[in-house]
Amino acid sequence: MSKSILIVDEDYHTVEMAKLILKTKGYEATGSTDGAEGWELLKKIRPDLAIIEMRMPGMSAIEFCKRVRREPELAETPILITSGLVANSDKSDSFWAKGLGADDFLIKPYDPLGLLSRVEYLLRKSNYVSHGARPTTAADLNPPSD
Repeated sequence: MSKSILIVDEDYHTVEMAKLILKTKGYEATGSTDGAEGWELLKKIRPDLAIIEMRMPGMSAIEFCKRVRREPELAETPILITSGLVANSDKSDSFWAKGLGADDFLIKPYDPLGLLSRVEYLLRKSNYVSHGARPTTAADLNPPSD
């Protein structure tokens, strides 16, 4: 069964391009150009991954992430945030991801292979971590044995 991915970006062409890129690897991709509509789609289709643009009409990526993390049945959904606003920043992608409450961050414009590698990484990562029990420390990864 193929993985489903939700793409929410204010630019229709970016959504369509991302859908095409993801479909080349067999992913089911759904898109929206509005944050509030994207939120409703996320609740309805429960994708395996959400790709969210930082600035969207209807709801910002920060609010989107907060809502996802507050909903127990959605909280483990991996979120990749994209943005061209920070292209000249000296901050790392992990800095932006952590600050926004996302799992990863990708600067736009992105290379199709860059998008696919981030998507594949996040999907593999979510398969290795059991839902509701994300390890946060080395001790969580190696619990003491009886």
